[in-house]
Amino acid sequence: MNPIFYPILINSCFRFFSQILVFFLPIFLTQNGLSGLQIGILLFIYTITGILSTLPIGYLNDRIHSRKLIIFGICFYILYLLALSFFNNFLIFIPFFIFGGMGSNWVFISLDSMFFRLTNNIDPISKIKNLNSFIFLFAGLGAITGSQIIGLLNFQITFRLMAVFMIFLVLIALKAPNTPTFRFELSHYGKEVWKKKVILFLLIFFIIAMHFGAESTSYALFLKNNLGLSIQGIGVYIGLAVILMFFWVRLGTSMLKKGLNIISLLQIGLLLSGTFHILMTDSNLYFSFFSRVIHEAGDAFLSICLYLGISRIFSLERIGGLSSLITFTNTLAMSLGALIYGHVGEKYGYEWPLILSGIGTLLALILVRVWKKENKIF
Repeated sequence: MNPIFYPILINSCFRFFSQILVFFLPIFLTQNGLSGLQIGILLFIYTITGILSTLPIGYLNDRIHSRKLIIFGICFYILYLLALSFFNNFLIFIPFFIFGGMGSNWVFISLDSMFFRLTNNIDPISKIKNLNSFIFLFAGLGAITGSQIIGLLNFQITFRLMAVFMIFLVLIALKAPNTPTFRFELSHYGKEVWKKKVILFLLIFFIIAMHFGAESTSYALFLKNNLGLSIQGIGVYIGLAVILMFFWVRLGTSMLKKGLNIISLLQIGLLLSGTFHILMTDSNLYFSFFSRVIHEAGDAFLSICLYLGISRIFSLERIGGLSSLITFTNTLAMSLGALIYGHVGEKYGYEWPLILSGIGTLLALILVRVWKKENKIF
């Protein structure tokens, strides 16, 4: 079996289950009587915990086999799921949201490190195409499947079922290959990061990630309250748009192979993502869904640029620690977005976080023009 199969399979399956929480967790917490501020605090705790563990776990991925860290991360996430299924108290949730944030970040950072090392910079566009397209396919299927299960059963039983299936992911991870390890002084990481082109790359994706924070607190609630969709309807709306990203990723990588440069793909992605994030707040369900589909095309292109940018900017030997820096800045942006937009959505309406974060995404185009002047490899 091709070793690259393991990070793609584990990542896709983990996304399948975690995607259920990404969009439906605010509804679950609202049904348990939590306020918008409390939901924002819990999501902030979830993401800030990920932030605090991101750089250390990235550094450890350069020194310890990623497979071991993936297993520990999944186990932490299982504890988080079980807590959600048995408790409904804000204060009790706090420590388990720490476990959830830490576990998910450990999994994703370690999977990325394993993926980049197994790719070894050989035909990265094709491998990024397979990774990202299947991640989005499984994430979309997870949103649809999860919404149907929640509708038939309830949130608590769904979370318990997810925890059981996560155990099977641990068994798959046990069979994953060991990745090469390296030892470097921390100063080596600093020298590679402290460059204008790297700082601009981080800033661009920081701004992009802010809109994911807005979605984590307001997207599902906008669909429920503004468009009047049921849990099942929300799952279909979200899931179908994400499933179509499977094809958008393949379109984007095909465009790169035919000669389009990464800067141009990044600009197209920002334009589509930002513009149609705003337009999806239209009250007409069909136009809103159409806008969401085009928005996801932009996000798919941006995901390609992120992975390809990491593979070209950073050295393979320090890819664990350096790619975790991207996760660090993105998670920080998501936590800030969740904290700000959770309050904005509750006070002014759930369409406003989507509109404002869409405008922010468009503003990132200014930074891209500056970044373009600093890069000759793109």
